This record gives sequence, C-alpha cells and structure tokens, in this order.
Amino acid sequence: MLVDKVHPMDNCELFLQLRARILAFGKNTRYDDMSLLYYSGNEQRIGRICIKIIEILKEHELLAEKSHPTDPTQMLYFPIGRQAMNHLRGVFLFFVVNSVTERRDAACKWSITCSHLVEQLPLMPRMLAVTLSQRCGMESMLLELISCAPRWLADQYFGSLSDSLAHIYPSPMDVQPLMWLCLRAAYNAIVYRNIREANENLCRMVARMLQRHLMDTPQILAAYTPMRRKGYLAVAMFELLSVTLLTLDEQALLRPVPQHFRYYEDLCEDVGEIDPDPRPSLRKLAKILMDALQRIVLLVSVDVFMHWVELKSPRPLYNYQELICLKSAQLLAIMQLPENAELAKHSVCKQVKTFAEGAKDFEKRLAELNIGDLLNYLDSSVNESPEKRLAALNELFSRPITFGNDECVETIVYHLELLTVKHGVTILKYLGEVVRARQALKEEQSAKKDSKNDAKNGGDDKDKNKENKDENGSDESDDNAEEYSSLLQHILRPIFVACSREEKLQLLELRDKLGISEAISFATAKCAMNRNTFFNRLEVDGEFPIDQFLILCFEMPSLTWLELGRLAMAHKKFGEIFWRVGCSCANHAINYVGFVVEKLFKDKQYLRKPNSRFLVSMYGSTLILNGLTYDQETGKYDLPLKDNKLPYTKSTLREALKRYFDAFAGGLAKCARGGDRDDLLTRWMVSLFEPICRFERNVQALGRKQVKQLKREGDGAALEVAERYVDIHSHMPQWRRMNWRIVSEMMFAMDELRGDLANFDRERVRLLGTLVKYWRESVHIELVMNPGKSHPTRLVFFFICLHCLLFAELSERVSELAKTLSHPDLIANNVWNSMTLIHPREIVGLLIQACGQEADLLFRRSLQLQNDVAVWRELSRQTGRVNTAHAYEAFNYLFRHYVTALCSMLKRGQGRGRYDEMMDIVKESPEAVREKTKQLMKK
Repeated sequence: MLVDKVHPMDNCELFLQLRARILAFGKNTRYDDMSLLYYSGNEQRIGRICIKIIEILKEHELLAEKSHPTDPTQMLYFPIGRQAMNHLRGVFLFFVVNSVTERRDAACKWSITCSHLVEQLPLMPRMLAVTLSQRCGMESMLLELISCAPRWLADQYFGSLSDSLAHIYPSPMDVQPLMWLCLRAAYNAIVYRNIREANENLCRMVARMLQRHLMDTPQILAAYTPMRRKGYLAVAMFELLSVTLLTLDEQALLRPVPQHFRYYEDLCEDVGEIDPDPRPSLRKLAKILMDALQRIVLLVSVDVFMHWVELKSPRPLYNYQELICLKSAQLLAIMQLPENAELAKHSVCKQVKTFAEGAKDFEKRLAELNIGDLLNYLDSSVNESPEKRLAALNELFSRPITFGNDECVETIVYHLELLTVKHGVTILKYLGEVVRARQALKEEQSAKKDSKNDAKNGGDDKDKNKENKDENGSDESDDNAEEYSSLLQHILRPIFVACSREEKLQLLELRDKLGISEAISFATAKCAMNRNTFFNRLEVDGEFPIDQFLILCFEMPSLTWLELGRLAMAHKKFGEIFWRVGCSCANHAINYVGFVVEKLFKDKQYLRKPNSRFLVSMYGSTLILNGLTYDQETGKYDLPLKDNKLPYTKSTLREALKRYFDAFAGGLAKCARGGDRDDLLTRWMVSLFEPICRFERNVQALGRKQVKQLKREGDGAALEVAERYVDIHSHMPQWRRMNWRIVSEMMFAMDELRGDLANFDRERVRLLGTLVKYWRESVHIELVMNPGKSHPTRLVFFFICLHCLLFAELSERVSELAKTLSHPDLIANNVWNSMTLIHPREIVGLLIQACGQEADLLFRRSLQLQNDVAVWRELSRQTGRVNTAHAYEAFNYLFRHYVTALCSMLKRGQGRGRYDEMMDIVKESPEAVREKTKQLMKK
C-alpha cells in the first residue's frame, strides 16, 4: 500500500532502483554515459529510457495509464492519487540535481537538503529531464519547478521546455494544452519570486514560446478539419483571456504560496534581489499575452463565433461563446482601472468589444436556468469556487419551489458550509408565508362550514366545531412538521447551529414574529434528552452556556424557557439567571414568559418550591426585559423610562399583564376549587397580591420622581418619553383590579370556601378572610368608587364617562355571575357599601357564611338597627337545631366578632347601656356553649 512521503528528497528504495536501472542501461548500450546533446537522432534511446523509468514507477504503484485521445497507439501516464505526488516530486528532483545546469554565480549550488542525491546518476541534459517529466507522468512536477524553484533554475527549465515541445509532441495541437499551463506557471514564477531581471528574461521566453507554438495563422490551422479549427480558436481565445485577466487581478496576488513551494525552495539559493511589487512585470506579461490574443481574434469569423454556441466549455452553465463574451467583458472592465491605462490603448480591446456586448454574468446565467438545470449544476459543482456555488445557492433559494421539494433539499445539504444566516432568514420567511396562507385557507373553510351549519342547525354546532378545531390543531402542526422535516432538520438547523449568538437571536426573533413555531414543530428526536441533559448539568455559579440554550430554544422554545423557569422556582440564583438570560435575548424571551407563567401557576409541585415568589417578578417581566433592575442590597429599583432593550406600549403591556392575570386565575382555580382544593396554596397565591401591589406603587413613585428630575433638567425629548411610560404604568393597578378572570375566580373561590353551621372550619374561614380582604381592597373599590369631579373639562369628562362605563360593565358582570353561585347573598347585598337587610333571619343567613371581616360589618349593621338581640336569638335557635361541635364552634367564633363590633361602637361612645341585652343574648345561647359565651362576655 502506497503511503505519503514526508519530504520528496528523503532517501528511499526508489532512488536506489532508479540509479541501478539507469546505470545498467548505460553499460548495456554503446554509450558509456547519459550525455545526449541533441534530441534528433536519439528518439529511440530516449524512448527506451522512458520505458525503463515508467516500469519502475508502475512497480511502486505511482503511475496509472490511459490511451491517448487521438492516437490509440500511444499511452498517457498520470499519478495515482495524492499519495503518489511527493514520491514523483522526489523522482523528478532526483533527475534535476543530476542534470546539466548553467551556474552564473557561486551561490548557484545545490543545498545540503539535496546534496545526498547529487552525482548519483550520469549527468544528463535538461532536455532529457524535461522529456522524462512529460512522458513519465511528471508533467505537473515540471510546472511546479517553473513556478516555485529559484529563478535561475526555473527559467532554464522553462526555456528547455519551450525548445523541446515540438520534439516531444509531434502534433502542434498536442502542444497547446501544455503551453497554456506554462503561461500560468510563468505568472506564478513572477508572483512567487519577483526578481526584475529574471522577469525580463522570462517575458522574452514567453513571447518566443507563443511565437513558436501558438497556432495563429491560417496556414497552420489548414492542416486540421474545420471543426477542430473552430474548437481550437475557442480554447485559445479563452485561455489567453483567462491568463491575461489573471495577470491583472490584484486580488490573486494575495493568495498564499502552495504547500509544495518549500520543497523547491530547499533545492538551492536564489540569485537576485526580490522586489515586493510584481505588478510592473505582470503588466509586461499581460502585454505579451494581449499581442497573442490579437493574432487569434483576427482568425475569428462570424461562422466560427456562431459555432462556439455548440461547444461545451470547461465552465458549467456556459458554452464557449458565452464564456468568451464574459471574459471579454471582464477584460474591458479591468482596463478601466487607472493603473491599466497604458494597456487599455492596445488595439485588441477594441476588437473584443463586440464580444463583450453579448456577455452574461454568472448571476444572469443562473437566473435563466430552470430548476432541473440549476440542481444539476449544483450537484456537479464540487470543483467550482465557493463564490460560484454560493451564487447558485442564492438563486435556488430565490425559487419558491425549493423548500417544499425533496430533491432541492438533498442538493442543498451538500453545500451546507456555504449557507449563512441570510439563507436561514429566507427559509423562515417562506415558512411564514406558508403558515399565513394555510391559516387564511383554514379560516375561509371554517367560515363556509359555520355558515352552512348556521343555516342547517341554527348555530347549535358552533361550540362543537370550535372543539374540533382545537383537537385538530396539534395534528395539523405535526403534518406541517413532517412535510418540512428535511428542510428544518437537515438545512435550517445546521445553519442555526453554525450562526453566531447574534445571528441565532435574529433567527429566533424572526420565527417568533412570524408565528411559525406555533404552526410548525422544530423538535428533533433527541430534543427532550438534550434538554434534560443541559439542565441537569447546569450550574448556579458557572458560566451560562447561552449558545447551547439557544439551540434548545430553536428546537422547543416554550419547554426550554419553562425548564429554566422551573429551576428559578427552586433556587433564587436560578431566578437571577433566568432574568439575566432573558434580558440578553429580550425580544425572544418576551414571547414565552406568558407560557412559563401559565404553566408554573398551574403546577402545584412547583408552587411549593422554595423560590416560588419568583412568580412575583414575572408580573414585571415586560419592564424587566426593557431594563428594570432591582438592587437587593439597597432595595431600590432602577427604572429606565425610555425605549431600551424592549420598548413597549400601553396595549402591549396590558396584553402581557392580562396573560399574567389569566394564568394567575387559572392557578387559583386549580388550588381553590374542586375536590383537590389546597387551602395552603390558595392562601399563598392570594398573598402574592401584596408584593404585586407594592411593585406597582414603587414603579409609579419612581416614575413620578424621574419625571420631576427631567423637568428640572429641561430635557424635552426624554421628558416626553418618560411621561408616556409613567402614564402606561399608572394603569397597572386598574388593569389588575378589573381583570375579569381574577374577579370571577375570586368569586368562585370565595363561594367554594363559604359554608354553614354544620361544616364550619376555622382555617377555611380564615382563608376566606384573606380572599375577602383582597376583594374589599381591590375589586370592591372599582365597583363602588365614584370618579366624578366637580367641574371637569370636556376631555376629562369623556374619560370619566368611559371609566364609569367600564365600572358599570364590571358591576353588571359581577351581579350576573353572583346569581350562579351557591352563596350569592353577601355579594348581592354589597355588604361593604350599603345593606338593605332588616330582618334578623336575613342577617343570620349571611353571618353563617361570612368571614371575620364580613361578620364584623354585619354585626355593626345589626347594632345600628338595634336588632342584634333578635339576630342572636335566631342564630342560637339555628345552632341548637344543628347541634354539632362545628355549629357550636361557629357560634363562639361569631360571638367573638359580635363582641369586637360592640367594643368598637363603645369606643366611639355608642351602644351604652346594652348590658341587659347582652345578658339576654347569653341566656338564649345554646346550652352547650352558654358557659363559654358568658366567659367571653365577662372579658
């Protein structure tokens, strides 16, 4: 098996075999050395030498062979793969150091790197070394030597090659491909080792080579068929244009030297001073090439030009006519540069102007292709430059059919390394259009279906249709994900992973904006496992792996943010991490805060976590993501009243808070209602209102303070923005108090907690008091407040009227909902404002379902009406009828609150001389609690 050779000139068995075979060959002939002064007359001997060397190289598996395309009797040899290259370089350099060289200076000597190969063979002429390179599969090594070797050596071999071409290749047509390669090698020699004197000599040799070997006269071309003549003129013109453009392309000068450059550099020292600027010499070379190009252009007739349409060029998508037109246009464009002003005067520029007029640039040519041809080009463009492949990909991405076609996706997969965030944006915009189109179609079909149902059933099936839509939503999302799974997983996901952090956020924000993730799933088979692994390894004090987190957000954003929120409920530092990460990607995070809040409020397990107060901070999520910070040491807020990270309006903040309130109400319903009611969690949830209210007050106070400061500073623009934000924040308490989900769930929760004498429970009544307290301090204020002013302006009057309408609507909804409750009386009679109750039995009916605060108010009302004795008589009667421990406990509980109400009146100087009435109450109390009642009375 052939292995790589570290350095071509490292000694090896191959050198020994070549030496032995060549020395043996010399002894078996009538010549005693390898000195061949002339090619003519020595063709057979040179041929036999080549055969011997080819045999050895084939034994070492360095060469493969194929038939000559025009002469089947001849064989062509070429290296077998990359591993053979260094071996063949070594063989060729073995011949070079043992060939005749003209040494103009003492510095022109072989270096120590190759000294062990010198004089290992009989001294051979350069002509023989050149011939061996051409016939023994080492042509590329000779071109490398011309390009990379010290100029005193490289130029000698360029001249020898030019002199030998006609002998090595009997047909002038066979000389042409090597001549084009020699022109490029000459360009490389000037660029890699720019020695002015050597460049002058090399340019003369290039001109002489073109003069001798370029087929530029009708007499030479007459020896070939018309088809071959036309084809040759196309190739010649293309090659000369290409090399000319290369010599004038300053960007090409920035290319690094090839890796094999160092092997030829190790041969010997160069002679002459290196000039850092090769452009003057390159323009001289370009002038020579343009002279040759002019001679070819003169041979191009209309018939030849039209025939080029049928010739396939080496560049995909272009025939030779299109390619030559394009190159001509590029040549004229580069001649417009000031530094090429002298070359622009060359007459060939006018001659190729006709060609340039028909030029099509690469992008225009791509746009003309149908989708099949474009895919074929990309499939066969492995050897094309990245710029051209990228242009083809851009054209493919501009075709709407691309993203829904499996063949297109398979083709794109092979070019993933060229795709950037721009391609990701294109894919997302396409998916956004798909989602919008399908939603519009779905709504249209739904409207037609609803209209038919209305006509048929009078609208009775509307609710059923809505349920069917909700059930089918997830199925449609799965169908969309399956349809675009290849696009998402094989193209968009690799693009996303390769993007920078800022680009990842750009894609996530665009996807959120277009609402794609709601309709199409981006989840992979391993996304759940990857998410669990990520959060299991996440450390509190370590650096947060934001890039991995964003990849998880790409796959399942809602669940990823939810997992981070769950960690925040468990530990305070994870709460800080949540907001730090959220603020770093605010425009993305804001879309999932509502989902996280909703899930956390409904998860009893996480509501019991140590840092469950994290949910309070979620109330201010919009403000936090815009830059609000809280210093725990000083207990102060820093509130930016400006459009910062996440600017918001009144409507966006109201919508965010509404979702928070709805989530809170959902959690309250789960904790406070049903058979699995959890009084402890219900109490905890209602207790959240206190820090929420405190947060609202702090935000408003801080806002007013900043506005005053800005007024003193006289910053008008900043003041206008600040006042707008202060106005927005001023509505937060009202939005909370008037949120119907909270109002209704509070009513349901209070109704659930109300009981009677038979099932009295002190803890339950205490919890009821907690809910009633919030109801009294928040919701009830909205129901009874009077926002009127004595002399309002028209604008103020308008807002007052609007305010009153909203309150009237809320009051009406409360009244309607109260009618459906099991215990509607307290709400219906509005115990906190005015009561129309007079009959003692009505008051007792309210007392047995009231909490402590409500009982206090009811007793005060009874004392004012002076029917408290009658109330107690009725209460004692009902308690005795129930005759249970719960009923007696309820009686004592209510009597304590009666005493509290009475003491309150006595302190105000009312209710004096009521001792006899109170003793009557004690006497009429149930016998089981009479003694205890008497003790309470004495206290």
